[in-house]
Amino acid sequence: MSDRIENVVVCGSGLAFELTCAALQRHLPNTIGLTSIELRLAQNFDSFYGHITAPTAYNFFVSLGLDEPTLLRSTQTNFTFGTAYESWAGRLNWVQCYQQPLPVWDNVLMHQYATKMQVPLAPFLIGGVAGLNGRFAHPPNDETNPLSRAEYGFVFDPKELTALLKSENDKSRIVRITSDVADIKMTNQRITKIELENGVDQSVEFLIDCCGPDGPFAKERQRRTGQTYSVKVNRTAKAPGFSLKHIKANPVGWESVIRLQDSQINLLTGVAGAIKEPDYDITLSHNEKAWLENCLAIGHAACVVEPLTPAPMILMQRDIERLLDLFPQTPDMRVEAKEYNRLFMNDLHHSELFTRALFEIANPPDSPYWKAARTEPCPAKLTRKIQQFESRGYLTMYDLEPFTPEDWVIQHFGLERRAERYDVYLDQFSPDAIKNRLMQVKTSIESMVQKMPPSDRYMENFKAYLDKTYGA
Repeated sequence: MSDRIENVVVCGSGLAFELTCAALQRHLPNTIGLTSIELRLAQNFDSFYGHITAPTAYNFFVSLGLDEPTLLRSTQTNFTFGTAYESWAGRLNWVQCYQQPLPVWDNVLMHQYATKMQVPLAPFLIGGVAGLNGRFAHPPNDETNPLSRAEYGFVFDPKELTALLKSENDKSRIVRITSDVADIKMTNQRITKIELENGVDQSVEFLIDCCGPDGPFAKERQRRTGQTYSVKVNRTAKAPGFSLKHIKANPVGWESVIRLQDSQINLLTGVAGAIKEPDYDITLSHNEKAWLENCLAIGHAACVVEPLTPAPMILMQRDIERLLDLFPQTPDMRVEAKEYNRLFMNDLHHSELFTRALFEIANPPDSPYWKAARTEPCPAKLTRKIQQFESRGYLTMYDLEPFTPEDWVIQHFGLERRAERYDVYLDQFSPDAIKNRLMQVKTSIESMVQKMPPSDRYMENFKAYLDKTYGA
């Protein structure tokens, strides 16, 4: 056996599979061969990635050779400023918008000003205001423009994105095989060979498992499981609405709506058995070790998290980026695997804190869905975050969290968490001075939003510009 990795095998199908192939074929040196085994049995769970990306996906897609013009012209992918939550816990409505760091005035974070004046934060977040009004425009570089503080992500159909990636991937770089797995041969817990149903035997040095939560390699792993949910997905004509992903709570769970360029996708999620004729049931779960010996799991093969936030796509993106950073040079992968697994668990745990925080409110609903979400005690790290914020508006952050301080402060305000105290340095300013400062921000945002075009018109004009620039 060589002392260098000479070939990588990626096995699976669907979005995680094609994203991983795109990353490896673009970033691995040509001295390393790349073989993809695409399962004939297609992934049924890709809608559980949530149909939405964080703003960091822009650079991630570009690193895979998928720029924004190609994405928008080749699929019905659309822009979004974030997620609107409606009737959460039966009473809460807010926009979890993407946001540049909030202003710091006289060394005091802006949300402390809102706390002192006992006003909501929402009017000072341009992404949320524009999104609720159905407006969109690319944020400019001009820092004097209030729109420059906004960030945006994408909403997408995973089937379309998968097909685009497959067509864009370099067929001369990847040896593609289509077959299901018949058997797996192992020596000392390492996978040495995959026997395929088409009669081909594929030797393995390093395997990337993108086969989903119940794939052929799952039985070799220790997997911790949680609640099971039923899911129903359909694509319909697009109804008028705002340029945000929309999540509305219901008695059995929640329903999300994302508006593509030409249609919308509705995803209904509820406790197992509560939805008639679901498209599938799926269990929240994660591997104790995403990287085990010479097999690394990506996407749902590594973890399944509830897509109430952009966490599923954030986690998969970070997993692929981490694979590129820690790609093994030799068959002895113990050092790389140990570091990968540490960072994987950190990301998973911190993303779960953000999701669990949605359920840590006073007087939660007494429904099976809410009871299932709150089965485990509130994690100590999350308790610390909430207590620090409710005490003095302080944002407790841990190293390398996938969600930003702005994400957390917007969620705190959206869930109506209120700090008992504000930053003492604000006492040097009069209430009228603070009120005027906040009013200036609110007025400038309202004025800017009125100038922004409706999101559908903006997309129409933007695609016309792209067609003119790149050719129809």
